[in-house]
Amino acid sequence: MKKYSSPIFAIIFIVAAAAFGFICCYNIYFSAQSTESTPQLNVSWCNYNGIEINMNDRSQIIAITDRNNSYSLYHTVEENNPNAYLCFKNSFSDTKILVNDKEIYSTDNNSNLMERSLFPLDSASPQLHIAELGSIKRGDVITISVNMNYAGEPYSVSNIMLGNLGDVINEVFKSDFWGIIVCDALLMLGIVLLVFYFAFRKAVSLKGIHYAGIYAVLASVYSASGSIAISSFDILSADAMYVIQNLSFVTMILPIIMFFMENTKFRSSDTFLHVTSILQAVVIALVYILGMTGISDIHQTLGLSEFAMSIQLLLIFAALIFDFAKKNEKRSSDLTLIIVYFVFLVGLSLQFFLNKGNSIPVLFTLSSLFFTAAVFIIKILDFSKALELSNKVKAMGKIAFTDGLTGVGNTAAFKKKLNELEIVKVNFQSIGIVQFDINNLKTINDTLGHEMGDKLITDGSAMINKYFGEIGDVYRTGGDEFVAVVYCENAFKLCNEAIYKFEMAINQYNSDETHRFLLQIAYGAEFYHSDSSNHYLTLREVQKLADAKMYEKKRELKEMAKMEGLEVIRTK
Repeated sequence: MKKYSSPIFAIIFIVAAAAFGFICCYNIYFSAQSTESTPQLNVSWCNYNGIEINMNDRSQIIAITDRNNSYSLYHTVEENNPNAYLCFKNSFSDTKILVNDKEIYSTDNNSNLMERSLFPLDSASPQLHIAELGSIKRGDVITISVNMNYAGEPYSVSNIMLGNLGDVINEVFKSDFWGIIVCDALLMLGIVLLVFYFAFRKAVSLKGIHYAGIYAVLASVYSASGSIAISSFDILSADAMYVIQNLSFVTMILPIIMFFMENTKFRSSDTFLHVTSILQAVVIALVYILGMTGISDIHQTLGLSEFAMSIQLLLIFAALIFDFAKKNEKRSSDLTLIIVYFVFLVGLSLQFFLNKGNSIPVLFTLSSLFFTAAVFIIKILDFSKALELSNKVKAMGKIAFTDGLTGVGNTAAFKKKLNELEIVKVNFQSIGIVQFDINNLKTINDTLGHEMGDKLITDGSAMINKYFGEIGDVYRTGGDEFVAVVYCENAFKLCNEAIYKFEMAINQYNSDETHRFLLQIAYGAEFYHSDSSNHYLTLREVQKLADAKMYEKKRELKEMAKMEGLEVIRTK
């Protein structure tokens, strides 16, 4: 059963993409208005359920987990430090740093918050903070006082490190190095897919490869926007990064659906994916509306986005299995695509259960990179096969329009060219048509055999093509009949010069007594001139006039040979 297409689903995708782009630009603009700066640091994520920690150990990066709305962490300094810094990541909580009960730092005063946003947050989004403690001494008590805004959240303060600034920075930028490399690779691959699609889409069907490219870009944005390494450059505020991260997460499933819609065969599975895309569009709209109206901020809708994404991914897998099962002719590439998608799902599931990565979801990013790269390889192989087939078709087409014996164009090619020139002949000042007829073919066939008859044709064709193929196109339109079409500037002059050289070459050929036969080629030339009285003539009529002149020349050659006593067949 054939698939059907509807512009509605393309419109859904375009609207969702446009909304995502607009909101990202909106947040980026107002992020630029912020006067506060994000600390130039980054640390990795590690879970730690205890409270007793040694913050002097720079290798000990910890995250405190607490289900209560507030708590305080106390630490007694064990060594003097004349220039100490405390680095931590704050997530949806109000945090104060005190040394000997004196407030040194407060997130309320140092959060990079946007006053205006399409998606306002109830409290500070996950953000890196660094507090300059100054000189601390052995026995000083450092207090981290936390008041959680989101009760029940698994994290409030994490990534705590105490030490000199240089040492902290050294630890910080090692945490997400490989994650950023993978994100960059995914982003570049997405761009390559988009460029590849727009470069070759008119040459061969690439079936949704641009959607795979869009997914790769969105997935890389999602992964990188959660990285403290990215936020440490202070390009955007933490709130803008967090909004972009969540919106890219809820949007990126849509191009996957659109990609597989392009690659399914049956209407039933295609309809299933269409419904899935509508459901995902509804989820996106809900997230946008709830966030923009303040009913539920972007963080609180994350659970809905994660649930919807899980369901949609499973629905896509079911549609692929159903589509493959219904196919009578099962291609290896179809099965490969299903296997690739299954491995992709496994990678996403492992990310959910294992939570691998620091501030970048490494397994998710690697799975997305694998999926996109595999799609690219599959499409490249399909592209190479299509290109090979196209070259074969072109070669077959060339054979269909080429005379097998002489290598010049055949009658079909001549008719095609004449029809094409008829449409555009007004653009040429002149077009020349020269008719040729090789004399004595029957006599040579009967006397010397068909092999020598073929040599007569090939020698005559080579002579015609040598002088007229340089200025136009040569065709064999019969057993011993040829025609040259000259359509260029100064066609009249070029044809006359070619005729002169052609006659001289025939005389030179006949003067060579090693040839077993006399070469006689009758010709007749006629021209179409756009500015003359015959401009109303069609090219077919011009050809007939040239043909009449050729037959007149044919009679002249026979009479001349008879008068001079020339023998068609030379004796050895």
